[in-house]
Amino acid sequence: MTRKEQTALLLIATGERYQKFVEPLLASARKFFVPHMPVLFSDQNLSNPYMLIPDEGFPKTTLHRYRTFLKAERFLSRFDQIWYSDVDMLFVAPVTGEDIFSDGITATLHPGYLGERGTPERDLLSTAYLSSQAQNKYFAGGFIGGTAQAFLEMSAILANNIETDTYNKQMAEWNDEAHLNRYLYHNPPARILTPSFCYPEPDKESRYQHLWRTAGFEKGFEPKLLALTKK
Repeated sequence: MTRKEQTALLLIATGERYQKFVEPLLASARKFFVPHMPVLFSDQNLSNPYMLIPDEGFPKTTLHRYRTFLKAERFLSRFDQIWYSDVDMLFVAPVTGEDIFSDGITATLHPGYLGERGTPERDLLSTAYLSSQAQNKYFAGGFIGGTAQAFLEMSAILANNIETDTYNKQMAEWNDEAHLNRYLYHNPPARILTPSFCYPEPDKESRYQHLWRTAGFEKGFEPKLLALTKK
């Protein structure tokens, strides 16, 4: 494996609504993200390497993302670091290994819930349940990564929990993000990133900056990875 292949960047894009984001994100990652190999999971051959998956629609495609990653577990285990980004994102500033790498999982604080506990799952019947007494941080599901071992171990647990919910006819309100936050509460991330890595697009920026100032982050954050408006 060459140096450029030590980091995998995982993307999922099914259906026309998401396929249009692939090329701009790939171009921005080539320019700004750590040396990496993009790995696309899609119902169309939009990039290489890619893995063909069905378009399950919303919310099943996002709900099953960790199960999707495990379909390529043998291939992904060859990498040092594995990172996932929502496809409707855009890198806008350099991101180095020193900025994001850790010896476990690195998670990104949700830009809308700084200093708050966010919206964890409160249904006791779901495996994503978190007590209202839990003093948790709230993490975004759109940009997360870590060592290959830690990422794949996390993926296996999340996929299993989601399958258990499905068997029991349960679905967490915020889908895979709810399961991710339950996992990170019980398995704290080795490193936490600011909302620079899930930065709102300019049309929403002022509203989020108000939230950040209210939470005590007066200076705000430098955008590194923009979360784009789907429309």
